[in-house]
Amino acid sequence: RGREMALLEGALRGSHGNGIVALSGPEGIGKSTLIAHAARWLVRTGRFSQVVYSDFLGGGYPEVAIHDLGIRLLGEHYDPASSNLLESVERALDDTPTLVIWDHLESILPDGQFALPAQASGVAGTQGGGPLGELLELGARFSRVGQSRLVVITDRAGLPHPAYGSPDRLSLSMELLGLDPSDAPGLL
Repeated sequence: RGREMALLEGALRGSHGNGIVALSGPEGIGKSTLIAHAARWLVRTGRFSQVVYSDFLGGGYPEVAIHDLGIRLLGEHYDPASSNLLESVERALDDTPTLVIWDHLESILPDGQFALPAQASGVAGTQGGGPLGELLELGARFSRVGQSRLVVITDRAGLPHPAYGSPDRLSLSMELLGLDPSDAPGLL
């Protein structure tokens, strides 16, 4: 996966696009493992100060993403009841280059096992579009703060939000496929 690793690292080091990397491919192909290796390297080399991982395999809402970031970035100053929580998280993202990883997003997409409802949930600071639209908007918003970036991992390509579907808005959209036949014997 050297070629894929180089593409990921290049996209996450660069400043083009809006800071979102979309990684898709069949279940079990190694998407999460690949980004975990890239994340460790990018923290070790100083590109990011930390990684915040959120897993949506069992479902989730925009508040889950805010909570995961808030706990990690704000530490003892994290107050989930704060009226300016979103702004505090964004200030912390601006101060601390963070790689945000959202895994198993297919679970909450339409037709996913835990598809988010269409009615608005009222997350402060978002434009609406139901909880899924609010979550995707938050991700796009977080990815533009300072040097922080967002990696979205799904089993299927194409997320229902303009910030994730347009090649000129993504830093990288990569579909991970099976290993090259010449690499498979070496892995075995």
